[in-house]
Amino acid sequence: MSTPSPLSRLHPRGFTLIEIIVVLLVFSVMAAMAYGGLNSVLKLRRGVEDSMQRTADLQRAFMRLRQDFQNVRDRPARDQFGDARAPLSFNRDEILTLVRGGMRNPMGSSRSSLERVSYRVKDHVLLRSTWPALDLPDKAEPTELALLKEVQELRWRFMDNGHEWQAEWPRSEAGQSSNPAAFPPPIAVEITLVTKDWGELRFLFRTPQAALAASGGFSTSSGRSMREGLLPASAADVGTSGRAVNQPDQPPTRDPSSDPIVEPPPDGPSDPGIPSNSD
Repeated sequence: MSTPSPLSRLHPRGFTLIEIIVVLLVFSVMAAMAYGGLNSVLKLRRGVEDSMQRTADLQRAFMRLRQDFQNVRDRPARDQFGDARAPLSFNRDEILTLVRGGMRNPMGSSRSSLERVSYRVKDHVLLRSTWPALDLPDKAEPTELALLKEVQELRWRFMDNGHEWQAEWPRSEAGQSSNPAAFPPPIAVEITLVTKDWGELRFLFRTPQAALAASGGFSTSSGRSMREGLLPASAADVGTSGRAVNQPDQPPTRDPSSDPIVEPPPDGPSDPGIPSNSD
């Protein structure tokens, strides 16, 4: 009987089937854990980027609205039918139209520094439309700019010279008793945006008509001092529809250096923040 040689005893053994299965199982578990962690990090990153982009969109919309209302001009314009319209008007079609100035002309083109602007919500998107001419010709096509998405509702209010809020502008009685085109813009405009993620946001903007008011701000007929910007929301603040203003779930970033607020009522409302003007 022959004995095995020393070389045959030193020959390495391969992995058994059970060992290979165990190794593959451990590797699969580790790979799944690594993928899950990486996927969570990527989702978090996308969420942060989307939130930052959303806040930036709100800030741009805020700045665009503020620039338009700060440059409102008391200059009537004519529509495509030749009828004179008020410098700032809001009708039952939920469209706000205004005439603004201050348009730059770096190339020295032969055009006016005035511009016709309108705001409306279409398919849950806040749109800003502009026309190159104030007096619109037939079939004039505007240039539209999408300012903010996921807008569920848009409401407006207008403060007259008596510091009373109006739901329409020009006031209905003013349009019946006089020429609407001769009716000046309001001294302030309040806009309420109802969004899916932030809830209800209210902004207050002054117009050049408010120049006669006190430099530190102006007040409502009840004597409540107000300043332009994002208004705090609380149960004590009631909008035009009579419903209490809701606190946004994810408020935009606040810039403390330019924090316009409404003087708080006795209960002290919470401040949802104000868009930063640094961008």
